[in-house]
Amino acid sequence: MQVNLWGAVRKPGIHHIPVKTDLVALMSYAGGPNDNAIIDEIVIKRQQGNKQTKIRVDLAQLIHGEYNQNLSLQPQDIIVVPAKEPWISQD
Repeated sequence: MQVNLWGAVRKPGIHHIPVKTDLVALMSYAGGPNDNAIIDEIVIKRQQGNKQTKIRVDLAQLIHGEYNQNLSLQPQDIIVVPAKEPWISQD
């Protein structure tokens, strides 16, 4: 299935991943977050019918098993890993 990974990761872009892949596995496929990533503010944008939902994720909590939510990714999910510094200059 196809998902979009944007932001502060080593290999952003479109990723073709197996069904039932979770966020931790996707981050591994993408080489992990880069040094500029804010890993406690990751957002998964998911289209469900005609409604878009946003799932906020703290990756550190997820890795340490402190998250009870099922975070299996779905086709066409957009995963955004924000950066500490903007990608484009504010000037």
